[in-house]
Amino acid sequence: MSLHLVIKKTVLCLFIAFAFGLNAQNNEGLKEAIESDVSITDSKQRNVAYSIGYHNPIPTGDNFIGNGLEGNGGLNFKVQIYVYKQFFVGGSLGASYFDVKDPSVVGDYKKTRIAEQFLFLGYEFIPTENFRVGLTASVFGEARYKNQKSDNVYQIDTARLNSYGVYLTYEISREFMIYLDYAFRVDKTRINVPTALEDTFRKGAFSQIGIGLKFSFIGKDFISLF
Repeated sequence: MSLHLVIKKTVLCLFIAFAFGLNAQNNEGLKEAIESDVSITDSKQRNVAYSIGYHNPIPTGDNFIGNGLEGNGGLNFKVQIYVYKQFFVGGSLGASYFDVKDPSVVGDYKKTRIAEQFLFLGYEFIPTENFRVGLTASVFGEARYKNQKSDNVYQIDTARLNSYGVYLTYEISREFMIYLDYAFRVDKTRINVPTALEDTFRKGAFSQIGIGLKFSFIGKDFISLF
């Protein structure tokens, strides 16, 4: 089984297991937070969160993405499970879209779609009642490049990805937030090219600036359930 299928199935398992399991603790956790004298961090404890967002990829660096492509939007879906306090693990599924701006760099293509799946670790800071700041770093990640000449003519390439991000969320209600995020991506490709082009195609890099909606549920973290 390929790594990207393992990651995709892991994300789906996280979604299903905690959507029905940890969400059952929601009312109990909320009641405890209201009745006891706790800090902002404790009263804001979540057990699971889901987010969906739009991002704009920004090519960067002296590589095939930075020199040959231009960002044209992207979408992602994420789920994160709070393991202990504000430490969390999660998974992400998404895609970034690019137009070819210089065929002499990347070849005779019109556009590229990069499908991505990765698992990540992270931590949230809660400086005020309504704001959260989170840091994330990918653990395992796969990217699949679909380089298109036309709808029926395309080439597939793959890469291992590394993603490092930061986000800011604003709580509109107890379970609903909006967020802004930034991520830096580095893809280590498996593209076969002549030796003279290896430096250009060995790695690709781009930034992502995004906005989205986040749904979270108040309750105990995973370890505190036992």
